[in-house]
Amino acid sequence: MVIRRNDWNTAFQDILNEDPIENSKYLTARISQKEDTALHVAIATQSFKFAEELIKYMKREYLAIKNTDGDTTFSLIATFENVRLAKQMFEKNNELPKIQGANQMLPIQVATQQGHKLMVEFLNKIQGSLEEMDCNKSSDCSKTKEDMKILRRAALINDWNAVYKDVFKEDPLKYSNYLISRTKGEGHTLLHDAAEANSFLFVKELVNYMTEGQLTIENSYGNTAFFVAALYGRVAVALVMFEKNKQLPSIRGNRSMEMLSIHVAAQNGHKEMVEFLYRIQDDPRINEDLEELYIVARRNDWNTAFRNIFKEDPIANSKYLTARISMKEDTALHVAIVTHSFMFAEELIKYMKREDLALKNTDGDTAFSLIAASENVRLAKQMFKKNVKLPNIRRENEMLPIDKATEQGHKLMVEFLRKIERPLEEMDRNKLSGKYDPFLIF
Repeated sequence: MVIRRNDWNTAFQDILNEDPIENSKYLTARISQKEDTALHVAIATQSFKFAEELIKYMKREYLAIKNTDGDTTFSLIATFENVRLAKQMFEKNNELPKIQGANQMLPIQVATQQGHKLMVEFLNKIQGSLEEMDCNKSSDCSKTKEDMKILRRAALINDWNAVYKDVFKEDPLKYSNYLISRTKGEGHTLLHDAAEANSFLFVKELVNYMTEGQLTIENSYGNTAFFVAALYGRVAVALVMFEKNKQLPSIRGNRSMEMLSIHVAAQNGHKEMVEFLYRIQDDPRINEDLEELYIVARRNDWNTAFRNIFKEDPIANSKYLTARISMKEDTALHVAIVTHSFMFAEELIKYMKREDLALKNTDGDTAFSLIAASENVRLAKQMFKKNVKLPNIRRENEMLPIDKATEQGHKLMVEFLRKIERPLEEMDRNKLSGKYDPFLIF
């Protein structure tokens, strides 16, 4: 399939006959059981170069086409960190951020749920406050502005009951846009405002309707509402958010200084907040364990890791299988492969879940992408058996594992990756319904 291979040249020559405008039917054709278009498939398979070329020839309305899940291609790009492609789509159709996808989620909610900070920042920037969004009807626009003013005032004076009835109409999920919209210049959401004002009841009710991911939204300074609570010493407010999302204390704020919540609390003299944050941290020994894990992974010393870190039960202590243990946010498997600690890697993989193998470091590399840069076909086979999608996952520069193997000149690895390409194609085709036709070559 030329899409999965990111092979625009073949599609341009053989399918679009070097004239995508004349053959525009292929730009909107449904080519999967979920009624995906070629652009849906390109984004889902991270064939971003292919997607960029498609978008050049697509009309504004083509980008708003939904599949059977209810997702536009813009909703799908929100699940990745490819802000460049999102910008390209937005420039062609500035209504895309407002179109709800699967589960009635907006693209910004999808990006937040996935934890993609750069994408969230971009979507927040182009969306702005709901007050600033274009409205098709002046009456609706006027009402939105007034609602946001009322909500912010209520957040500052801890008056949840009034807005629950008058603004949310006793159904906050129906007005979920308001939960994540920006309320003022610093890029605050309602939760930021309520946390700063120590509006405990408002925060408690608001958090009840928000997702874990939405609690990680940052303001213009790179601070979550939890970080703001730490900044002002709002212990009760911070506890409410922590109970919803246990990862909040580990999210750094103050973008220029990359501070943790406990650091900013200490810096501002909030003794109770510091004590609270220290108390809710995971076992302080975990940091020591991660340092030891990094060392033993490099030494290929599985026995020590199994005994001292995993306590002879990697399943019960699975947090160490996915823990980030380096500045590049490598997992133990990343480190083991890079340092050629292959025995260590083999043992790790036995206990890892399918999705664990798809974790990327800050370079955009999965562990499979790294093994492709070696000649260890045996380990690559072990990983592939656990997650057959690994060969399709691209790194930040859009290279596939097979590209990396080719670049490194590892013939055996290239042969293996080419061999598994064909079965993957067959698997993709078997998912499609109907008679095979030119559309399906995508």
